Amino acid sequence: MLFSRGFAPLMQPTWYEVGSTAVLATIAADRLPRLAKVLPLVVSTAVSVVALEVFAREPSHGGPVSLMLPALFSFVPGDYLSAATAELAAGLITTGAIRLVYAVFLLVQLYLGVLLGVFATGTSTHALWDIAADSDMAR
Repeated sequence: MLFSRGFAPLMQPTWYEVGSTAVLATIAADRLPRLAKVLPLVVSTAVSVVALEVFAREPSHGGPVSLMLPALFSFVPGDYLSAATAELAAGLITTGAIRLVYAVFLLVQLYLGVLLGVFATGTSTHALWDIAADSDMAR
């Protein structure tokens, strides 16, 4: 949760972003070890529904994706993508390909989870990226 709250002002430097990220990151906390394989899908769906229904009601608060991304950032497989690229470049085709496929699978789960939340709430997909909030935090 602390990592997500630290990342939130980079998306939108607003106190609303920091507060909504605190709530959404609590939802995204890894407390369900039995769902480890599908946790990115489950968490991104839950975060998407809560963000769309609770936090993205006012256009002045920014677009829904800007509100969701800090809470889901810990699920982005950046290390796996970097390691896969390095292994593929070094000629370690099998391990690099396995890591790359796993990283892509995680990204697809995050994407589908957000889309499931969009469809569950009846939100238009055009509304996901439309607005950036005005900054209300000091530099």
